[in-house]
Amino acid sequence: MPGNLNDLTKTVKGIAPQALSAAVNGTGIDRSGFNFTVVACETGATTGTPTTTSVAYKIQDSADNVTFTDVAGATVAIADAAHGEINLDLRPLRQYVRVVATPTFTGGTSPTVQAAASVTLGDAVVLPAS
Repeated sequence: MPGNLNDLTKTVKGIAPQALSAAVNGTGIDRSGFNFTVVACETGATTGTPTTTSVAYKIQDSADNVTFTDVAGATVAIADAAHGEINLDLRPLRQYVRVVATPTFTGGTSPTVQAAASVTLGDAVVLPAS
């Protein structure tokens, strides 16, 4: 039995923390060797005084790390300064996955929202996970 959680999982940056004013695509992640993932999605402070803010996160997959397609049901929408998660079985998916974040604002002047996502790949096929 492995000695710690690091032997079973691998955590990578899905979307680096940044101020969003429009949709952003995360970097493709090679999920080979892992069967499941949990994506931790965060929103933070807003600028530009919008009356409402939300960020829709979704997961996409790809065979070549170039052309990505939405994964059905792999979404979460988060309001102001909140946290959400996407839990996903990776086994039916293609080799690469990425996170996409799309902010929506009501009102405000050039609004932005802080957003980020971390991807934890789990159920490693070979231990320890690397």
